[in-house]
Amino acid sequence: MTRLATTVDKMMASIDKLTDILQPAARQALSPIERSCERIDLHLDGACFMSLNRTHKRTFAHAGRKLSEHLETYVGVISQFDMTTGACRVTLEGGSARLPAIVVDPAFNRPKNRYVEAMASRHSICFLAKADLDDEGHPLRLYISDTSAQERRFTVV
Repeated sequence: MTRLATTVDKMMASIDKLTDILQPAARQALSPIERSCERIDLHLDGACFMSLNRTHKRTFAHAGRKLSEHLETYVGVISQFDMTTGACRVTLEGGSARLPAIVVDPAFNRPKNRYVEAMASRHSICFLAKADLDDEGHPLRLYISDTSAQERRFTVV
């Protein structure tokens, strides 16, 4: 392999890494589209050189993600929980990253629900969820639908 080919390969690998790293920032930058605006125009020297719309937003929203098709049982610690929206952060057992999650269980906004109790006590909770998965099958975001039957069996009332 020539020196030029090696340099090009390294450069392409760097571009691939940057693309992966910058996808969350691109999703966040495009988040106002369909909320507070219809498009975002990019300007240089007073001229619009690109207009980003809902098609661009949807492309970035789904890039590198796939939704799991079946409910899976997960065990993790809830470190943040919003009782109004069900949005939370979960650290899965054996991991260190705090994953974004949303609880879609209708009980999420009731006082003393299982999710709030687990967060307040910093105990692990066993729950059922679907997940947005990365290319290697690791969860990126969880959609929690219920505490698992195993969790309820061990709960003392």
